[in-house]
Amino acid sequence: MYTGLVGLRYAYLQPNLRVDRYSMTSYIAKYTKIHSGYRGQIVEWPEIVTEGSDIEECGIMLRDALREMAAAYEQLGKEMAPGNALIEQMSVEAHNVNQSA
Repeated sequence: MYTGLVGLRYAYLQPNLRVDRYSMTSYIAKYTKIHSGYRGQIVEWPEIVTEGSDIEECGIMLRDALREMAAAYEQLGKEMAPGNALIEQMSVEAHNVNQSA
């Protein structure tokens, strides 16, 4: 699972020297093995979906799609999907379950 880091970036604007703060938000990437490679999706933002021939390519494309979607939402003045989710992987004993990745 790939997630971003939490941090803060400052932009100093002239002439009033106001500081705009942009917070980094982490999102959860889910990868599924498919016949042509991997499908990646942002769990909290299901509209962001990519495919790649391997997991590395899929991850690169997914991060790019996330940046582009965030930029588009900012430009349109829309609120981004909430991130920074707390997740837990759970196991269950079951028969006839297909393995992924």
